[in-house]
Parts: sequence; structure tokens; C-alpha cells
Amino acid sequence: MPFAIANVLSRRCRSLFSFDEMKSALVLLGLISLLPGCSRLPYVFEIPEGYIGWVRVQFDIRDCPKLLKRDGKLILRIGNDGRLCTSSVLEIGAPFDEYYYVGKSATRLSQTELHGGGMIWGGGVDTITWGTNKEVSRAFYVGTEMDFRNQHSSQK
Repeated sequence: MPFAIANVLSRRCRSLFSFDEMKSALVLLGLISLLPGCSRLPYVFEIPEGYIGWVRVQFDIRDCPKLLKRDGKLILRIGNDGRLCTSSVLEIGAPFDEYYYVGKSATRLSQTELHGGGMIWGGGVDTITWGTNKEVSRAFYVGTEMDFRNQHSSQK
């Protein structure tokens, strides 16, 4: 009986996709996974416990320390003022970054979308160039959705 079911399923799959279409899809998926620059080490943002406000990380600043690496992740220890500078270069890609309040213990903060709860909002990357100087930074807001909306409306 199991053979009969497998045979029927096999015939149905063959009728949906030709062998060449399935082979092409597998090759395409393999190539996509090999594209350079599509992945990077995840960032772990360690934010002072209770901090609410904008976080700004400046990258590629010569006199600042390099980011620490722990368990295959880059650690960003944010200062009490919500800032960090590092001589490390901003890595571009799409891993899952992590955000934590750190103090006596570590509490993971969830990244969110509008009306989704959570504590991480409005992230972005800025690059400013003037003459031979270049500044690259990443920023995001830490707080509730209400905090984010209130600070945003008070800036208008």
C-alpha cells in the first residue's frame, strides 16, 4: 500500500513540474546560497538595562576598538548614552541580529513591526561623505511602540 501512495504522489509531482524545471530550481537555489555578500556574522547588541531612546553605532572609526567576536557573532556593547564607535567595518547581509538589555542579567528584546509589540524600532544605515571623509552608522530606536511614536511626534 505505501508503494501505491508514493507512486500516485510521484505521478502528481511529475505532472506539476517537469524534471528539467525541478533540476533548474535546485541549481538556482544552490547558486543563490553561494552569492558573496549575502550573509554576514550576526550582530548582538548589548544595550544598558532600562535604556530608552535612539541607539547609534558608528563604523570604521580608526581610533575606536574593533568589535568582539563571541560564538560566531559580533558583540556591540552600547554605552549608557546609546552610542558606540568601532573600527570594524559595517557588514552588509541578512542574518538575524539579536538585541539584549544587559545589567545584572540579560533580557532579549524583540525586533518589531508596526503594531507588533516589541522594543526595537525604526532601524536604518546612513553613509555620509564629505571630501575624503566618510561616516557610516547604523541606528535604531529602543522602547515600546508608544515611546517610539511619542518621540517621533515630538520631533515634528
